Formats: sequence, structure tokens, C-alpha cells
Amino acid sequence: MTINRLTFVLLALPLAACASDPSPETSAQADADVAAVTAEIEATVDEMMAAFNGGDAATVASHFAADTRVMFHGLPDMDAAQNEAALRQQVADPAVDLQVSNEEIDVAEAGDMALYTAKYAYRFTNPASGEPMVENGNWAMVFKRQSDGSMKVYRDIVADLPPAENVSTAR
Repeated sequence: MTINRLTFVLLALPLAACASDPSPETSAQADADVAAVTAEIEATVDEMMAAFNGGDAATVASHFAADTRVMFHGLPDMDAAQNEAALRQQVADPAVDLQVSNEEIDVAEAGDMALYTAKYAYRFTNPASGEPMVENGNWAMVFKRQSDGSMKVYRDIVADLPPAENVSTAR
């Protein structure tokens, strides 16, 4: 069986189209989507921080997905309802203050998920001693696009640093 040149060209064209570089418009669109998702996550985190420091647990909780899982200092994982209850308890402390630094946002190529990471300094009242404390640690949140189009926290991981490293120079 012989394939003439015309048949070969007709068969090779679809393959060549798949192998070509994306057009500048496609690349620019992908960059714009990453920038838009990054800006969306930044705005969400800013709102969450302001609400947390302002004592508004309901607003913070509204940014968590219904199927969220929160992993906090080796405690059992929390679902959305348990997380909101913990948030209410935390923001009730008059000494509460949460600050972040070294923030990074990595957006998945499809734009449907993003990873937010930061260092944190959390000021609170020690429930056992009544003394003010500062806890420093690492924070990671995975955001996932929801059916309504919003990006919400799908996974939240908070890991404090060991006591020897848990000294804050912030503020």
C-alpha cells in the first residue's frame, strides 16, 4: 500500500496543528486568567484577614467551601461547621491579631485551583494562663473554583513553628 503525497499532507496537517506553539492571544489569555485569579485570591485573603482581626467569624467562614477540610496543629480535621465554631471562639478574644508575610499564590494552569502560602504571626490570650502570646507558623490554603464561580478555601493547613523558633519580631 502506497500513500501519495496529497494523502500524507492531509493526514499530517492535524498533527502539525497539535504540535504548533500556542498563539500569542492564547498565551496572553492564560496569563490574564492567572493574573485575574491571583488578584481574586489576594482580595479574598485581605477580606478574610480584615474580618478575622475585626471579630467577624461569619465573613471569614463564608470564604470556605462547603466541603472544606481544615487541618490545625495536629487536631482532628475540621469540616465547615466545626471551622466556623473555632473561628467564633478565636475572634472572641480581645487580644486577637493575625498578620501574614511572605505571601505567595500559585494558580493552576486551568485557573480552577490556587495555592496560597504565607508565614503568620498570631497574637492571642493563652486560655490557661490568661497571658498574651504570639504564635508564628506556616499557613497554606488551597482555593478551589465553586459551581457559583467563586474561589473558596477547599483545604486549610496551619502549622505552628517549634517554640525555639516561635519568636516574633513583627510589630
